Amino acid sequence: MCGIAGFIPFKTTGSDILENMGQRMVAALHHRGPDQQAYWIDQNAKILMAHTRLSIQDLSDAGSQPMVSADKRYCLVFNGEIYNFRELKADYNLVTQGQSDTEVLLALIESIGFTKTVPLLKGMFAFALYDHAQGMLHIARDPIGKKPLYMGWGTQGFYFASELKSVFACGEKRPTVNTDILDLYLRWRYVPDPYCIYTGFWKLPPAHYVSVSLSKLNQPFDVLEDIKEFWSFDQCARQDNKIISNQDAVGQLDDILNQAVEKRMVSDVPLGMFLSGGIDSTLVAAMMQKQSDQPIKTLTISFDEKKYNEAPIALKTANILGAEHIELNLTAQDAMNIVPDIAGIFDEPFADPSALPTYTICKLAKTKMSVALSGDGGDESFGGYSWYGRAEQLEFLFKIPKEVRGIVSKIFALYPTAQAKKIASMIGAKNWDDLYPKLMTYWDAIQGVKNKNYLQTPYDRTALMDWNKSNVERLMAFDARMFLAGDVLTKVDRCSMAHALEIRSPLLDQNVIEYAWSLPLKMKRKQGQGKWILRELLKQYYPDYDFNQPKQGFSIPHGRWLKNELRGWAEDLFDPNKIALVDSAIITPYWNKHKENKGDYGHYLWTHAMLQSWHRHQVGHDVAPKMKDVS
Repeated sequence: MCGIAGFIPFKTTGSDILENMGQRMVAALHHRGPDQQAYWIDQNAKILMAHTRLSIQDLSDAGSQPMVSADKRYCLVFNGEIYNFRELKADYNLVTQGQSDTEVLLALIESIGFTKTVPLLKGMFAFALYDHAQGMLHIARDPIGKKPLYMGWGTQGFYFASELKSVFACGEKRPTVNTDILDLYLRWRYVPDPYCIYTGFWKLPPAHYVSVSLSKLNQPFDVLEDIKEFWSFDQCARQDNKIISNQDAVGQLDDILNQAVEKRMVSDVPLGMFLSGGIDSTLVAAMMQKQSDQPIKTLTISFDEKKYNEAPIALKTANILGAEHIELNLTAQDAMNIVPDIAGIFDEPFADPSALPTYTICKLAKTKMSVALSGDGGDESFGGYSWYGRAEQLEFLFKIPKEVRGIVSKIFALYPTAQAKKIASMIGAKNWDDLYPKLMTYWDAIQGVKNKNYLQTPYDRTALMDWNKSNVERLMAFDARMFLAGDVLTKVDRCSMAHALEIRSPLLDQNVIEYAWSLPLKMKRKQGQGKWILRELLKQYYPDYDFNQPKQGFSIPHGRWLKNELRGWAEDLFDPNKIALVDSAIITPYWNKHKENKGDYGHYLWTHAMLQSWHRHQVGHDVAPKMKDVS
């Protein structure tokens, strides 16, 4: 796993200036690749390519980057893992000096070209390729969006980078915060692809690439106009369901998932597993242990508050599997110590509270290993999230006359609690497309909708139109296209790479996802419960697993912490004289109610707290008009 960055100047720039920028870029991304930092500048000083290396496979210099082809035509900077690189090497008779997937990627591009190569890659990746012969820059990102890739315009030229830190390290002034995108953040708790919080910058969407000539990059334009898709999730999700027996379906998934686990256990450095005690991570851990001739290492986080603590479940599972288990306790004081670091590792505001324990377990894991497998990905493909059940329960709403629902919604809205306002918002939903954001956020319920086009992304415009499956699958598709990359994988990437730790997720294998979406919903959700087929498969590995035990994931009591252990931190952030980007009236009334126990606004306030913390850490001054209270 690594960090990549690059720069194409608007006008002729001295090589000494580019060398200085290259040094700054790699220094800013050192945490992503502490084993080696290097940069490359072409002979005409038209482009700078930078790379920081975390050595995982082929630890020799043969895997060093930036990697230049033997004929000097191509220069490649690559971040990620290509799990089928050995098959590609054999299928195309490729010759390499070492055993790295980066060498295979470059050799394959030399053999068949960039455009034909990208769809063949199975793995997690973000990379940039400079073609000197054609004067072209190619940038690509993996189908699921595991690896990040920003791109956009500074005052000096065009940049691309794993993290924006490397851009601003070059002396670029931070661009204006886009208030429309700020509205998206306040609704979702993250900034969804392809948007970026800064004007003039974007995130390359998953499963897309962009090919552009350097001559075109001499002035700003909308890069999104040039992006192309190389794998279609929409086609995957809309495929006809298999006609297959339950037994055969479980057996086929067993084979596909075991292959995914096996590929992710290939490593030249120590490897382990994040174990929460839930179905997904338990199943992956069981498959790992079955394939290993030594006890695998498992890690989990414990909490003092019993409601959020899954550590006993994880310990029991590890003992039954015969794993070597490590446990770390996270206290409120630990969380307070972590909060400033959390704001610093994200280039954009990010408010998923589970980032705190994720950051902690990654920090612990790095002391024992450089690679860890996780159970991420099971909920989106196999219908596991709790809100799918709530959505099913709310299906009756659209059978009630709109006028009646409107009256009931207004009654609930009169109650001065966040939960009541959220219920009122859901009851008043116009349709299924409108219900999802109301399920997922307190922003709509408390503040109302400011940006009427908040659903307009390249994903939902297609995923939610002409849908030929159930409404619950529609929500699952939305999560797979937006929530997964924007929240889950962003959290995992930043928290792990802050400690130079690589995370691999077998359930996010492209073959697993395609197979999951070929199955009828009844094989994923039954009687209000998700992951039916994963449950059936887990029974074969762990017959005594308790499927009725509560599942919390990496939740934390952030609402309580804000008014108790983290109160001083929150009071400072919510000081009306210090609040940036939003009007204090959007925060102050709800903060007063929350800290005085007159209502639980924990989710809503945490979103604002992380925005203010991010702003102080990343920006430090007001760079946009304040958003007004529209309630």
